[in-house]
Parts: sequence; C-alpha cells; structure tokens
Amino acid sequence: MNTNAGKTTALGGVRRTHTLNPEVSHKLEGSARFPRPLEKALGSPLGVYFEDYSCCHLLTPAEAATLASDHFSDAILSIIPGKRALVFHHDGASYLCEHK
Repeated sequence: MNTNAGKTTALGGVRRTHTLNPEVSHKLEGSARFPRPLEKALGSPLGVYFEDYSCCHLLTPAEAATLASDHFSDAILSIIPGKRALVFHHDGASYLCEHK
C-alpha cells in the first residue's frame, strides 16, 4: 500500500490526485475495456463496486463496466481486495490494477 497526503490507498493505485501507480496499473485500450472482452479476460468473479458516494454493489467485471459507462462515473471494482481491481474513469478510460 502507498500513502499520499496521509491517505492510504488500496493497490498503491488511486491517489488523491486521481493518478494511478504505473507499476501496478495499465490502461485497457480499445475494446478490451468493454463488458464482453473484460468477461473473457477476467471471468465473472464477483467484486465490490464503488461509485461516487452511493452504496456498494456486488458485480462482475462486465456488469461494473456497463454501469460505470452508463453513469459516466468514476468507479472502482475491487475483485481481489488489495490484489486486483478495475478502475473506471468518467471519461471512459478503464484501468486494470494488479499486484502479482
């Protein structure tokens, strides 16, 4: 875990400045960020989905990608706590963050 401005962040990833640690995250390019390719690459494990200040939901990666896209929101799907997460940005960019 990393700390930034006194705030501990999961996966060494999302920081207060909304930047991602390039050592553990990579941007999903092209169609790789869409629901079906995500399901093919990651399977359908349930993760905890956080969007803005709403309550969390148990969703698959494909469901999370659809919801984040539909809401044009910043969101995180924690698939394996502290190990693997998907980060969705309101501009449509998606990132896979993993500790090996």
